[in-house]
Amino acid sequence: MTRNKYDEPGWHHDNPYLDALFENDEDQAQIAASQHIAFYFAWAVLRDLASPPKEPSETAGDRQRLFDRRMTPGAYYSWTGHDKFGDWDLNAEGASFTEAHYRRFLEAYSAAFVEQYKAVDAPRSRSKLDWRMKKKLPPRRFGGGRKRYASMYAVEDSWRNFEVVSAILDRWLHDWRTKED
Repeated sequence: MTRNKYDEPGWHHDNPYLDALFENDEDQAQIAASQHIAFYFAWAVLRDLASPPKEPSETAGDRQRLFDRRMTPGAYYSWTGHDKFGDWDLNAEGASFTEAHYRRFLEAYSAAFVEQYKAVDAPRSRSKLDWRMKKKLPPRRFGGGRKRYASMYAVEDSWRNFEVVSAILDRWLHDWRTKED
């Protein structure tokens, strides 16, 4: 049986935006590199699309803290010791859905949070993006109060940001299940 690995924080290292945000802080860089994975995995857990806990550090009590929102998605992902995200983390339905939608999720994640996707003039926006990264400016708010970040690696681990991701994935899951019937 072939195992499918969808993502891992290590794939995002040596990224200039990640390096600019967390110059000499490897721990913070690792957390930032896994935030999008953490949101997706927490969504899968909360939608009963994840496999039962397998990691020694992950217990049913940890999952309950996630369900009760006493632990953020990023904290949960870090706590459970995940260093890769693959079909082994999901049940059959979750793996099938992820196989069909994970790449699309990465694009939607960036579109939902990252400034450069909002810009009309790409070359000019790139220089503004680089300037914001060098200055380590805080995120800016756009319509509806949603924050826009200079990079996908700057997205905060918050339940508010999780809800943005969750709404997108919930809609896709509903459409996917409807097509499957």
